[in-house]
Amino acid sequence: MPRHSHDFIPTDFGTFNVDPGKPLGPQLVAELRRKILNMDLKPGVPVSEAELALASSASRTPARQAVKQLVSEGLLESFPSRGTFVAPIQLNRLRDALFIRETLEPEVARRRALAEDHLPLADRLDALIQRHADALEAGQHAEAYAIDSDFHQALSGDGFLWQVLQQARAQGDRLHALSKVRGESMSVALAHHRRIAGTIRDGDGAASHAAMLDHLKDNHIALDVIVDEFPDYFLTESDKDQKGS
Repeated sequence: MPRHSHDFIPTDFGTFNVDPGKPLGPQLVAELRRKILNMDLKPGVPVSEAELALASSASRTPARQAVKQLVSEGLLESFPSRGTFVAPIQLNRLRDALFIRETLEPEVARRRALAEDHLPLADRLDALIQRHADALEAGQHAEAYAIDSDFHQALSGDGFLWQVLQQARAQGDRLHALSKVRGESMSVALAHHRRIAGTIRDGDGAASHAAMLDHLKDNHIALDVIVDEFPDYFLTESDKDQKGS
């Protein structure tokens, strides 16, 4: 029976919102990635190409391609004799991502504070901070998190540097989704953003560097708490060794 654009299909995956008038492959990749990063699909959950095809009213070919893509991204893992599953969060990869951010972003903030256009940038950051605050007040945490990303992108620019930082930031998306104090933690992040924007407006490079570093160090605190609470969702180096043996 023909289906209409943007139909919702209930399956074990939840629902997929797809437009049959557009290529299904990229939509499947994006939707499945989003569900994994949002922890709608938790580590260890089996992912069947047949059910994925059913959920999206697609053929097995785009479903198979979507699974292959997410396996290559490390979000799914496939075992020939067992099947495909949502991959655990690799602690070493997550810690490397935090290291990349802590190395690059404070220096980015320092340079932007010392740049000639630091005042227009501060105005742009203040506007994002207000949107962030409005979203939190309305209880729109997903929107607030997206604006949080916009804040860091405004500092980094739209070039290769942001591509690197965006990939590093994506490693922490599942960590963010697991936080039970998301609203509280995002309020703290908002306060940090205000401090960063203020140092950039002042043209104080050293203070901007310090403010950004303090902001990012909170990720380590959150990581330690969540790993203790959800150890089965994470993969350590010793776990990898046992899998390979």
